[in-house]
Amino acid sequence: MSILVKNFVKNPRVVIAINKLEVSDQEKIKLTETVVLLYHQKLLTLFLEKLVEADKKLFMEALLGNSQTEAIRFLREKIEGIEKVVEAAIFELEEQILIDFAQIEGNK
Repeated sequence: MSILVKNFVKNPRVVIAINKLEVSDQEKIKLTETVVLLYHQKLLTLFLEKLVEADKKLFMEALLGNSQTEAIRFLREKIEGIEKVVEAAIFELEEQILIDFAQIEGNK
């Protein structure tokens, strides 16, 4: 699992919702993997938008290198109120996915 997701997504509502779906275990695994990728992409995009150019480079080097914990520490230093920023972004993403799930369930 992504270090970003592990560190910043505390209560993955979509993953909990997936476990309640009436689909096979294999489909649940695939859906969960896809959602984790969406969380990761949302967080990565958000962080890159918040960092200045020089900090983007330093962050990506740490994230892709052996210093993933350093990357998280770096983000916490550079992005003021990071927890609130992440919370709002994840909430927005989860709301859209949960709406999509509800529509799919309604079409059955």
